[in-house]
Amino acid sequence: MKTKLFFICSLIVTAVTAQSKQETINWLNEKLSSSPYIYDGNSSYSKFLEISRDGKFTVTQPTKFQYSPSQNHTSIFYGSFSKLSFNSIKIKNINGNYYLLATCSSGKCITQISEYNDGKETFNSNDVVLGITSEYELAERCKKAIIHLIKLIGGKKEAF
Repeated sequence: MKTKLFFICSLIVTAVTAQSKQETINWLNEKLSSSPYIYDGNSSYSKFLEISRDGKFTVTQPTKFQYSPSQNHTSIFYGSFSKLSFNSIKIKNINGNYYLLATCSSGKCITQISEYNDGKETFNSNDVVLGITSEYELAERCKKAIIHLIKLIGGKKEAF
């Protein structure tokens, strides 16, 4: 009887385990691989998220200017989910689109490289927009998945 009970409990535990790290990465890559183009008067931009197996991420943001195409540029943000804390992921509603924001747990852990027609600039930042969606429910699911991934990768814990 004890053996049967142990076997049944083992099956239940196996059935309710959370997504693996790679499954979470694959799901996020699928859902946030591109975002809607955001128009703000003179310019438009989008976000493209790619997460590697080790939890490092790249967000590519092409920006196009309608009236001054010479100012078109691409910004690329590099970082790692291991440098983020569970509480650092936020959703912000801007004009009906939901932005997934991430903030470094300490210091400036995001590297931004912006490439222009006449050169490029590199600087460090403490936050990044990981993706944009027009659906609130998807934004909430992505936020939960990102927090889960931070935990799986061993992200920073905040004392309070």
